[in-house]
Amino acid sequence: MNISKVAKTTIRPSEALISQLPYEGMVVIDNAGKVVLLKKGERSRVVLNAEEVYDLSRRKPQSIMTHNHPSGGPLSPEDIYFAFKTKLREVRAVSPDNTVYLMEMPKKLNPNDYYKGIKESLRFAKILEKAKTKGLMKLEKDYTTFYRFMTMKLKHIIPGLKFRTLI
Repeated sequence: MNISKVAKTTIRPSEALISQLPYEGMVVIDNAGKVVLLKKGERSRVVLNAEEVYDLSRRKPQSIMTHNHPSGGPLSPEDIYFAFKTKLREVRAVSPDNTVYLMEMPKKLNPNDYYKGIKESLRFAKILEKAKTKGLMKLEKDYTTFYRFMTMKLKHIIPGLKFRTLI
């Protein structure tokens, strides 16, 4: 992993705490392991105000955001969008069984790569919403298939982008 030891000592305990919450919780840390944002969310999302998004997007791309998915499951297109929009170094989602799904940005990204990441994650969010509306995304395996396709496509578009699962 491409984060400091200090960050690792902050992120893992944070994930252990939020993994069991019945609502989404978010923790953002900088590369030194300092918590820069702690946010309580709703059942299936965390809402940030414009000032919080702006503050995160102005940081060096070394911040790491972790949050929980109370119902389990990997990163959503919205999680990926948020990572590109705020120029995070890494975005993570922890499930109740402490499985961690993460996306790590390449060491160097140009502005066009951020744009492509934002554009593609929004496109996948729309596809997913249509599939849910039409009843095509009923089972966990349906989303797993969608997630694999989405991550494969994003890795192809943005070389060096990494998706991993930590069990």
